[in-house]
Amino acid sequence: MNKKQSGRIYSFVYILIALLYINSCSKVEKDKLPVLTTSIVSNIKQTTAICGGIISSDGGAQITSCGVCWSTSTNPTITCSKTSDSNENRKFISSIIGLVPGVTYYVRAYAINIVGTAYGNEISFSTNPTLFTLKASSVTKTSAICGGKITSNEGKTIISRGVCWSTFCNPTINDDHTIDGSGAGLFTSTLTMLKKSTTYYIRAYAVYVDTINYGNEISIATFSDAVVDMDIDADGNRYNEVIIGTQTWMSENLRTTRFLDGSSIPNVTDVSHWKNETEGAYCWFKNDITNRSVYGALYNIYTVLDNRKICPLGWRLPSDDDWVILENFLGGRDVAGGKLKDSSIWANPNTGGDNSSGFSALPGGYIIGPGMSGFARYSCWWSNTIVDAPDFCLWSRRLSFDEMSIEKEAVHVNTGFYVRCIKD
Repeated sequence: MNKKQSGRIYSFVYILIALLYINSCSKVEKDKLPVLTTSIVSNIKQTTAICGGIISSDGGAQITSCGVCWSTSTNPTITCSKTSDSNENRKFISSIIGLVPGVTYYVRAYAINIVGTAYGNEISFSTNPTLFTLKASSVTKTSAICGGKITSNEGKTIISRGVCWSTFCNPTINDDHTIDGSGAGLFTSTLTMLKKSTTYYIRAYAVYVDTINYGNEISIATFSDAVVDMDIDADGNRYNEVIIGTQTWMSENLRTTRFLDGSSIPNVTDVSHWKNETEGAYCWFKNDITNRSVYGALYNIYTVLDNRKICPLGWRLPSDDDWVILENFLGGRDVAGGKLKDSSIWANPNTGGDNSSGFSALPGGYIIGPGMSGFARYSCWWSNTIVDAPDFCLWSRRLSFDEMSIEKEAVHVNTGFYVRCIKD
């Protein structure tokens, strides 16, 4: 081979190498990071949730891994907790596990290709707590009623439970506290020896063998000597109230056992007899008096229409028109229910339940026909408006755990519902 031929070969090799190098560089320049969005977090439980992502672009290269990552801090990365999921048509669903009840988490979808790791938008969510502090009631100058609900013992023995309180935030059992039994479930606590005209902070607690858990913190303000007891019922119960639009409502259910003149309302515990009653009747749900301070009393139709009245002085039974005004102020019947429902102890999914109105509706169940039903899932309230129908009925309102609407229903004499009084 002569020098001329060798030079041509070398030149050809150099050109080939240069072309390959240029092509590889252009390939790297063409590939980009993936582009994706984080899906809405759903099916949130105490320790699990469902999320995922949608990949709108793979960046020109194969996706080698995808999933979601999460943390209790913002901007989680794949160095935090994460899933590894398969994507189908550039979509993937992720099961998030190992969460802690009652904690706020931040989650982002991620996708990896040859260029690197890309993240979707950040979404925050909070797991369902296992311990709730209930809203306080019957607040006086020196006492109050509160309590808690423990939805799960998390597989461990609960030695004791109750509420603790202090004039400072984040009270613990080293402060004043009650002891109200053991185990999971609903409990009621009585706070005594409080100082008048004082703000207190309250938390429910649960003592386990190895730890102590606390619920959400609430606050109350005891009354002063200057407060005139006009807003108490015939049993001496005082009620919290809330202003919604132009109306002032009680923010808890009525629980009196007497008419305003002091005469007793019959306590009829066998609800199968309610359909034959021709006079007033009340009972607690499941005839369990521990439900009294939290959910109030269930009353029959004759109680709410009795001329002796059950609401405190200055208060009255709401009419159907009163309910309509409330619904319209909250955006209409289709969405008002969620704004009325308490955000904590309704059964999942508690659709729309954010209590943005402050009405604090709780799922106390109802009486219809021969029995009680709907506890933790439904609650119903009377109006004093008689339905223009052949049967003796009143208009009522119902809230549901799986709807954000409030339903208007005509109900008969064999029914037991709750009462929310409205201020005159």
